[in-house]
Amino acid sequence: MLSTYNITPIPELQPYVNTIWIVDGNELRQPHIEKMIPFGCSDFVYVEKPTIYHHSDKTRREALNSFFVSGQITKPYYLEYQPGCKSIGFGFFPHTSHLFTQFSASQFTDGLVALQDMGFEKKCDILAMQLDEASNFHERLMRLQKFVLQQIRKNEKVSIKQEYVQIVVQQVLRSKGNFNLKQVCGQLNVSERLLQLSFKDYVGLTPTLFSKVVRFLNAVSLLQREPHSLTEKGLLLGYYDQSHFIRDFKRFSGLSPKQYFKESHYLLDEFTSEDSHSFLYNSIH
Repeated sequence: MLSTYNITPIPELQPYVNTIWIVDGNELRQPHIEKMIPFGCSDFVYVEKPTIYHHSDKTRREALNSFFVSGQITKPYYLEYQPGCKSIGFGFFPHTSHLFTQFSASQFTDGLVALQDMGFEKKCDILAMQLDEASNFHERLMRLQKFVLQQIRKNEKVSIKQEYVQIVVQQVLRSKGNFNLKQVCGQLNVSERLLQLSFKDYVGLTPTLFSKVVRFLNAVSLLQREPHSLTEKGLLLGYYDQSHFIRDFKRFSGLSPKQYFKESHYLLDEFTSEDSHSFLYNSIH
């Protein structure tokens, strides 16, 4: 099976990177396919060996680049992990990935975009050489962290729009996806249009869609822990009724709640458990 674990970033990265996750396929005896569904954040990923494949549908299969950005997800897709694969991912907070790429986060939504395709060809060549020269895993990890930090510091600028977006992200998380956009705009004294555009630019989703993703993730977490009926859970999470709950659940997972929990979802279970390193439970800097 796949093994996963998390590493706390160096202090300088902690305001931007929630966690560093490792996926290791050394114990796999055959290819393992994992469904990927919305996590509410973007990642920078380094694939040590080109043995992870992206399935966008049943007929298309392509190997992932060694360095890529995984944007916000709004619909399911599949990753195929080969025996011996290993990847290192930097899980950004919902509003900080743009500081790494310098591009609008909306450009990466539902995409796995190679860093080389963003104009990073020379930097990727240099980084690949540095990683090859590293004598052990710890040294490779430190070099990756320094690379991410350099990119963020190069692109970071003080912005009132970013402050607005961070406040909204915090409110969405605190309310578990149930928040009033008009009320927040009134509190911030900012127009809904400006906040909508800024939020999509920094987070990759509209505030409404992001709140639905957060509510969905909280639903998965609650369903894992407590034996309420679907109707009770839907009402607890702020859905109007069971049909709205099931409709949103199917939109993001491709399955009804009952169908979903008959399957194994190893990576998502790791993300949504309360003892995980998910930004759902960690403080937003």
